[in-house]
Amino acid sequence: VKLRYRPQVTISHLEGPNISNILTLFGGTRILFVHNSLNRNYRSTGILGKAKKLLAMWLYPKGDTVVGVSKDICDELVHDYGVSKNRITYLNNPVDNANIHESSTVLYGDWRDELFKRTYLVNVASLTTQKNHRLLLKIFKSLVAKKRDLKLVIIGKGNAEHEIREMCNSMGLRISNLNEKDIDSTQVFLLGYQSNPYPLIRNGKLFVMTSEWEGLPISLLEAMSLETPIVISDCSTAIRQIMLDLNSADNPKAVDGAYRTNYGYLIGKRQSFGKVDHVNTWVSAICQLLDDKLHYEGCKQAVGTKAREYDISNVSKRWYELLKISNSG
Repeated sequence: VKLRYRPQVTISHLEGPNISNILTLFGGTRILFVHNSLNRNYRSTGILGKAKKLLAMWLYPKGDTVVGVSKDICDELVHDYGVSKNRITYLNNPVDNANIHESSTVLYGDWRDELFKRTYLVNVASLTTQKNHRLLLKIFKSLVAKKRDLKLVIIGKGNAEHEIREMCNSMGLRISNLNEKDIDSTQVFLLGYQSNPYPLIRNGKLFVMTSEWEGLPISLLEAMSLETPIVISDCSTAIRQIMLDLNSADNPKAVDGAYRTNYGYLIGKRQSFGKVDHVNTWVSAICQLLDDKLHYEGCKQAVGTKAREYDISNVSKRWYELLKISNSG
């Protein structure tokens, strides 16, 4: 493709395409996007993962520009992968707010539309170790002891699906068979990949993400765009910057490992808790947000406003700077 079209700029995302971008000729300026921590992603993924990590260490410094979607990813690329500070830049992920809102009003025309009438938490993430669904299920198990009608909707696919199903069974959580008749009796809905997840996110009471590490998850920005309050782990500088409004002079303080913010709750990592019960902190934060109507409604308004900062119309201005082309409108 490069040979045929001779582009002025070739942009790639994720390790496979990034490596291909560097190894091929006639692609003009090569811009590599890195969306996650290479050290965390490939520390226990076998020979293929180790090969990707070694190739990244060798090839990424050769990119004309290497873009990290969070500040900690940028720091890792400089310190551990030899990318020059002059070639590294930070650029946050964008969201198309108008398209997300339009897509969120669609009805599925099946049993999922009935699910909208129930009270549920929603999680959108690949079913992998990184996303820490084990913790999510432990939290939910404790939650349903307090709120019996609460449900959990998990959207995504991955190699941990079997483990998640087994864990639900061992914990006595009734998992879905994707059947309308089972809506009231089912507690956990494992819905796999959804081509349009936005109606499910929009109708969820809270967006909950328990990840061990992240860059800047687009699903977080999409949930904020749809005015769904957030309870999320403190697992990246980008998430922390959003949830704590680090550009603001008035930053919240953590109480028992949790930050009560304008957008919901940011929950500290397990190792920072000391004697505080980690699962109970999550449960307490979720219950408080669901029960405190004033805080909840304030969060709904605030997350929608915050999402507009990440709208594609604003982020595109940085793209023009990155590509060194003029913005003709």
